[in-house]
Amino acid sequence: DDAGSRVLRVEPVGLTADQEQLHARLREEAESLVRGVEGAWVQVKPAAVVVHTRGVPRADAKRVTEAALSGPGALPDVRTIHGKEVVEMSVLEITKGDALQYLREEVGAQATLYAGDDRTDEDAFLVLGGDDVSIKVGEGETDAAFRVADPEGLTAVLMRLVELLTPAD
Repeated sequence: DDAGSRVLRVEPVGLTADQEQLHARLREEAESLVRGVEGAWVQVKPAAVVVHTRGVPRADAKRVTEAALSGPGALPDVRTIHGKEVVEMSVLEITKGDALQYLREEVGAQATLYAGDDRTDEDAFLVLGGDDVSIKVGEGETDAAFRVADPEGLTAVLMRLVELLTPAD
């Protein structure tokens, strides 16, 4: 380790037996929904299951999304967020905002820059304050303080930030 460097220790997500069972059910039902739908896929996270439909023909994507929202996403004790071409179903009430707060405290951040392009990022935008920078990428309602049109716009913002923070020779 370098002198003065920090180590972030992250514990694995601890689920109860009921939450583990619910998580397994979400995974099984989500995988069943996307089976045979070209381009649709399931992402399994430690406490959530996400159905992705980006690039799927519109009619198929709509059918899979509606089935996810009315099926596994509607189960008791499931926190469901319908984002851009994703349905995220979590067995915990922890949000991206909660995770961001935890990380800020762990590393002692005085300010944070958070950028996101989906509804699932709104929880993080809500926890940011006056010294922070929140950037919505793309269209849609948002609580972010700033907006760029697309990923290329975000790249431009980040490159400018690097220029401003790089000491002159």
